[in-house]
This record gives sequence, C-alpha cells and structure tokens, in this order.
Amino acid sequence: MVFRLRENSISLEKNRQVSLKKCIHALICIEFFLILLHLFLFLRTNNHYRLKKIIIDGSHYTSPEKIINSMNFSQDANIFIINLESIGKILERNIWIESSNVKIKYPGVLDISINEREPVALIKGKNENAIDSEGMVLGNMPLLKKPCLPRVDGFSEKEIGTSFENDDMSKILFILQVLQKLTWFNNKCFSIKKTEDGFFLLRFMKQSFDIKISHEKLISQIARLISIFELFPDRIRVAGNRLFFDLTFPSRVIMRPILEYGG
Repeated sequence: MVFRLRENSISLEKNRQVSLKKCIHALICIEFFLILLHLFLFLRTNNHYRLKKIIIDGSHYTSPEKIINSMNFSQDANIFIINLESIGKILERNIWIESSNVKIKYPGVLDISINEREPVALIKGKNENAIDSEGMVLGNMPLLKKPCLPRVDGFSEKEIGTSFENDDMSKILFILQVLQKLTWFNNKCFSIKKTEDGFFLLRFMKQSFDIKISHEKLISQIARLISIFELFPDRIRVAGNRLFFDLTFPSRVIMRPILEYGG
C-alpha cells in the first residue's frame, strides 16, 4: 500500500509539473501574440508608415497620373495593408503595360517599375491606333509623345487588346522590324501597304519618292536602294513628279517618275 501511495504521489507531482509547463507555454504564446498585435496596430496607425509617395519608373506612353488613379488609394493608406499582388493585377489591365514590378520602400514609398509595349506602327483609320511588333492593338498614343511611326494602310480597325494574325500583317511587321535596324530610316515618316501584285509599297511623306519592295531578300533590296541614294539627293524630283523605285527585280533598281511607265 505504501509503495502504491508513493507511486500515485509521484505521478500526481509529474502531472502538476506538466500542467504548469503547459500553462507557462500558453501564457508565453498569449503574451507573444499580444506583443505582435500591438506592434501591428502601432504600424497601421502610425503616421510614419502612411503612404507618402508613389514612384513610377518606365512610363513613356502611359500616364503616371492615370496609373495612380487606377489603384484607387485612400489618402491615409498604410503601406502595411497595401496588396502588391492586387496592384500587379491592376497594372496588367493596362494594355500598354507588358510587365511590372512593385516594391515597398519604407517608411512610406511605393516603387512601381513598368515595362511598356513598344509601338512599331499606326493602323490608318478613324482612330489611328498603335500596334506593337506582335500585331497587338494598343490604342491611341499620347500626342506629345507620338513619334513618326510608319502608317499601315489597307487593314480594317480592330478592338484594343486584339491582334492582327493574318499573313499580310506578319510580312509587314517583318519588313518594319528590318527597317528599324537601319539608320537611314530613322525619323523618316512613311506609310506601307500591300500592292495588288503581292508586293509592298512604301510611300515617304516628306521625301519625294515611293519604294516597291518584297519581304523576301529584303536586306539586298535595301542595299541597292541606299546605293542609289548615294547618287541622287533625297528630295530629287523629275519634272516635278515623285520618283518611284522598284526593288523587286533581282540585282536591279527600276526608277521612274510616278504616273509614268518605263524604267
């Protein structure tokens, strides 16, 4: 009996120690939770951590003011409750923005870096929307930042956010991609359209000539053209007419006044 009483006493003592340890652990966890809660409330209500400034880097065609307004921040927004993932989704709704990176810089700065889609041409029409190198319609460009982009003629308008996926547009985009790499074509305004015989016509707006080219062996055609320009001034006219250069014949350049035949 004495042995059993001692065993029960030892068992009760161990249970008391275990219960005491559990209570201590629980109190520590509660205290730690309360400290975190107070810290969280302090950061949320402290004016030092309110949103004071938004920095937008990489904005050329898009308006920083419109980007900020689209986020619909309140004046007393706290940086600790700003959802960066939600901001990224809002930025993705802007068709001009291809990708973005959003960071918080303490104590109160939101840093937004965006990569915009680069317009390569304008679709001639009522709205004259810009398109990128993949044929996606981006919409109107800001007038103050509107470069002398090539005008693409002969295509019906499409909705913003949709893409031109036909073969003719693919060939035109390829031609424009090649021409953009050549310094001679920098800052020169021209339009481009497909001709009835399957070639492409470039009509320069400030120069006095038109150029007929093929999308095949384009580099050799342009090389022949530049060699001709080295012999003739850029604005040369024949009897007051514009000049027409046909580069579609192998190893030759056919040159004649427009509205006249013969080479």
